[in-house]
Amino acid sequence: MAALITGLGGSFYLIPIIIFFISSTIISKLGNSTKNKTSINRSVSQVISNGGIPLLICVINHFYQYDILYFAFLASVAAANSDTWGTEIGKFSKVRPVDIISRVTLPKGESGGITNIGLLGSVIGSFIIGISGYLFINSLKYVLLVSISGCLGAIFDSILGSTLQGRFISRDGLIISEEKKDNNYLITGVIFFNNDFVNLCCTLSAPIFFLLINYYL
Repeated sequence: MAALITGLGGSFYLIPIIIFFISSTIISKLGNSTKNKTSINRSVSQVISNGGIPLLICVINHFYQYDILYFAFLASVAAANSDTWGTEIGKFSKVRPVDIISRVTLPKGESGGITNIGLLGSVIGSFIIGISGYLFINSLKYVLLVSISGCLGAIFDSILGSTLQGRFISRDGLIISEEKKDNNYLITGVIFFNNDFVNLCCTLSAPIFFLLINYYL
């Protein structure tokens, strides 16, 4: 992915992606240092779900050269970073998250859950990518639009996590999110809506939000 983005887009595209992967890895390590020690290694599906849409936008813009697509690219990366920062910063919350739709209290880490500190983390994560674009394009307007679109993408991620993401129950009655095995049964959501697919929708929604906001302003 880095090779394609470098070859087709250059440093304009590569640096925001690098900032995303480095900052999200650092914040994930901080989040995992206090509670459960879980692996933060990225699988192929996770890299695709977070970076596939930005890569696609980079490829399209390489051939068609629409300036506005660069900001759509930044919005997609901002959404991925916003979602990661919101999740990891939210782990430090002293209160349990609530479902973004039903407002029911959820266990920490449950899809669709939000906290005040997690929302703050989402804003920071999105602005980090927006500001990275300012290194190349001197426009505070687009930094703001990219950052807002990234936050909206992360919120959309939580909405999907609350409504459509599959949840499974095992034979012994334990509810297991995002994990389909032979002895598990779907109880809510759509079977193929796992966390990676939700993340893909998140990174796809942010460029759409950006283009719509920019069109109507």
